Amino acid sequence: MGCCSLCCSIIKNFIESYKSLYKLAKDIVGALKGRDLNSKTYNAETEKLLDELNLCKSGFNSLFEDTWHTLMGFEMQLFERTEEGNSTFENTIKEMTNEFIEMAQGQFVLLREAEINFSDALVDTVQQFVTFKAASGQADQLPDALKEV
Repeated sequence: MGCCSLCCSIIKNFIESYKSLYKLAKDIVGALKGRDLNSKTYNAETEKLLDELNLCKSGFNSLFEDTWHTLMGFEMQLFERTEEGNSTFENTIKEMTNEFIEMAQGQFVLLREAEINFSDALVDTVQQFVTFKAASGQADQLPDALKEV
């Protein structure tokens, strides 16, 4: 049974118990109407009704406190689990971010090495071409961009 359905069950039981206590208290108050409750002496029947009313009050207080403590216990469990989940999620995201950064840094190193190798190969090829053209007496046929090289 999930926490939500368990909480709903607890609340449903609270409401049912509350309704029965409320009906009982209402009946007792109805029976007390018209009686003199200001005198210091009560007859036995009035005393019994007042005792029953106090029992209803105590029953409600007990029902309320028990339900409150139970639901607060569930709330604390939910809070702790949520905090744990958030912490796990945060650590996972940090780990994934660090792995991505390391991988990206590695790719940039490879990219820089490829750029250096390409640049070196291009310079060597251009120098060989210019040298060949110059040695064969065709230096005047070189494009202007290659003459600067």
